[in-house]
Amino acid sequence: MFQGMASQSVTSLATGLGLTLLAIGISAGSANAACPEKPLAIGVFGPLTGPSADFGTMAMNSVKLAVADYEKQQGACKIEIKPFDSQGAAAQAPALAQRAVRDASVVAIIGPQFSGEAKAAMPILNAGGIPSVTAVATNPSLTKQGWTYFHRTSGNDANEGPADARYIVTELKAKKAAVVDNSTEYGKGISDFVRSTLKKDNVDVPVSESLDINAPDYSATVNKLKAAGVEAVYCGCYYAEAGRLLTQMRNAGVKATLVGPSGLYDHRFLATVGKKNAEGTVASTQAVAPGHFKGSDAFEAQYKAFTKSEPLPYAPETFDAANAVLKAIAAGNTDRKSINEWLSNSADFQGVSGRIKFDKDGTVPGGTTSFFVVKGGAFHFQTSFDDSNL
Repeated sequence: MFQGMASQSVTSLATGLGLTLLAIGISAGSANAACPEKPLAIGVFGPLTGPSADFGTMAMNSVKLAVADYEKQQGACKIEIKPFDSQGAAAQAPALAQRAVRDASVVAIIGPQFSGEAKAAMPILNAGGIPSVTAVATNPSLTKQGWTYFHRTSGNDANEGPADARYIVTELKAKKAAVVDNSTEYGKGISDFVRSTLKKDNVDVPVSESLDINAPDYSATVNKLKAAGVEAVYCGCYYAEAGRLLTQMRNAGVKATLVGPSGLYDHRFLATVGKKNAEGTVASTQAVAPGHFKGSDAFEAQYKAFTKSEPLPYAPETFDAANAVLKAIAAGNTDRKSINEWLSNSADFQGVSGRIKFDKDGTVPGGTTSFFVVKGGAFHFQTSFDDSNL
């Protein structure tokens, strides 16, 4: 899905596509502080390689697009992008965070991408005074740690989990459902919200357990699903373990609909399970739905032309995260502390994904959960639930 960067400038591609630069782009204006002689560095912290590299590549592409936009609009300060490749592993996050803190050129981080790595890295990044803006780390507990340098441009699992459960109830009409998770900070966290909401809605949950994220064989769980006769299976998982589970479910004759969060919404899930097995699978995301938000056509055309790839979910939110930092720099803030103060107290603009104004916990208000159903071997947008109605 991601095939590298194009050298074409944002200005020229916008002209060629008959577009104007995105309204959330940076205006150079008059800086309040002189730019340093050396470039300011923005770090991209996440799985740039490994089994979840699509998320990291999406983040890198989104940041590069935002920086290109900034530079073409005569942004005063030179910006460098530095990779911090966690491979999605929380165990690697502390060392990467320490490296970022020691690098005086790094004035902000876009990420960490995943909730587990964010939990491991943020105590170090916060102590080191590096403002961090994530779009993908959605565990709600992350904003309750007292970190003053943490910001998030997307919703969280406390909204997506209940929405997923309501989808199972209202759209699938399931009376009996199973809930499994991959034992990670992300997977178990969101699955617990599904479990509690299904219980409130009086749905029978005869199977509720955790999977080993690295295990190849889920037959013990599949046998329980078959014996229980569940109509839906919620898997708080990433695409890899969800793919193994679904393949083994179908091989065993379990016809229940598989439902999962944004970790499942990946083209590699489709490639893993095959067109027939994937049919009817449902994936949700707290990201704005492609093609279904204001300005989506312009953003997606710009993203595709610049990266030669389709924007994954959270590309708009990551683009907005980068633009928040770039706007802080354009306003004359060129060190970690002043950038963080601007993000916390002054950021207020209409981004691609919505209004970017961080509250006292570092999050943006409102949001929706979007649902995609696999039809004919591809994910197709079906509906969205407004978080305020959950």
